[in-house]
Amino acid sequence: MDLWIDPDAVNVRWANAALAEFGSPALMDLDHGDEILQIGIAPDRIDLLRQLGDASFEEAWRDKVSSHYGSAPAHWISAKSLLSIKAAIHEPRHQDDARVLREVIALAQVRRDREG
Repeated sequence: MDLWIDPDAVNVRWANAALAEFGSPALMDLDHGDEILQIGIAPDRIDLLRQLGDASFEEAWRDKVSSHYGSAPAHWISAKSLLSIKAAIHEPRHQDDARVLREVIALAQVRRDREG
């Protein structure tokens, strides 16, 4: 699971406090914004990211989808924001993800148009 967190230093400190509270063996380094903190071993690994290429966390946050993960409130990156990020990564796997996201977005639009 990838978690993209707000790279603001105050937010990183809060995230580190939560990680420490839950017994994380590692914390994020405030001086290395491009760091990816990996906790666990794939396929049960969590990657904490503060930077995704040229993508803006603030812009993605404004366009977020709010929902739940189980009973906990959660915020998810929108399909539009994820498409923007994936399309900018010139690797086959991410380009394929972008193609699928375009199809999903188009199908969702068709569904909204039908529902009126």
